[in-house]
Amino acid sequence: MKKQIMIFFGALLFFTTALGDVELTMTERGETVNVETKERKAFAAGEVINLAGTVWVEQENRVPIIVYRANAGSKIDILAPKIEDALYKQKQVSIDAELSEVLLKYSTIQKNIKSRRVDEAMKDISLLRNKFPNVVFLDFLEASIAVVKGEHDRAKNLLKRGLTAHPDFEEGKKLLEQLERRQ
Repeated sequence: MKKQIMIFFGALLFFTTALGDVELTMTERGETVNVETKERKAFAAGEVINLAGTVWVEQENRVPIIVYRANAGSKIDILAPKIEDALYKQKQVSIDAELSEVLLKYSTIQKNIKSRRVDEAMKDISLLRNKFPNVVFLDFLEASIAVVKGEHDRAKNLLKRGLTAHPDFEEGKKLLEQLERRQ
């Protein structure tokens, strides 16, 4: 039986079934380390190696993996991701999760401002500021709360700070112009 396995991210890969010798085809040169005996063996790219027991596999520029408890007599091609690809994918997952969190909370804050639930909106802004202190765009939301509360000077200061970081934000510019015309 021949299997090809691609690891998407992580330092470890576990094959689980019955214990026995396994034949691996390596895509890059590297080294294996038998976990039990600590014996190290170098291998060349494209080399087929036989493994018994639990083995740590390191390949140049690839995420390291561990192979253990594979089917006896299995033939496996290992294609570990390149380290930079794995890091990029993991970072992208993290960025996507944080962006989703910010956008969902942003939407909730806007709804609360429109409903004049400014205390709830401010609480959510505070939570976001604590978690993401460098998101200056929150100044625009807080400025909206200040307008609803009648705190126009505070709103102008927040808008000016927000526009310093995001000078092309049209809604922020319009609101600041409206507030400055009121004086």
